[in-house]
Amino acid sequence: MNAPSHYFDDAGERFKVLVSIITAEADLIWARFRAYLIANLVLVAVMAVIGAFSLGGVIGLHKVWPLLFVIAAIGLHLSYIWLKLTRIGWDLEHDWVVAASRIDWAAGERNPFATYVEWSLAHGGGKGMNDPIGRCASATIWLFLLLHTTCIVGLLCWQMLN
Repeated sequence: MNAPSHYFDDAGERFKVLVSIITAEADLIWARFRAYLIANLVLVAVMAVIGAFSLGGVIGLHKVWPLLFVIAAIGLHLSYIWLKLTRIGWDLEHDWVVAASRIDWAAGERNPFATYVEWSLAHGGGKGMNDPIGRCASATIWLFLLLHTTCIVGLLCWQMLN
């Protein structure tokens, strides 16, 4: 997104720089999201395969539960880091968008970032992951946090009963 062609002053250059920063931060947010999603899916798949072999009688659960516990603990830790990094990225991006939305435009023209800020606030947003897109991303991460926590608690309960 470029500043209007009649904008050749300092504000136009600031706007271009802010758009570049916002775009880079958004790219980082979703690149990290994909990386952590794939890492968590791999861990869940490994746990599922080990669990299937254990339930199928190929390997006894008593032999593999420590491995499953470690994998779930790693997944829980990764998911926590994923949530923290995503929130930090979302906060940074939001701050840059607000900064860009404050740049004055020529009479009769509307700053395009002002629309996003208004939309975000109208949808319960504000800083960070409070808009609908951020809440969906957060829910995905929380799903993995819950999954890994459930595995850890289930394994500990199984161990205490056996």
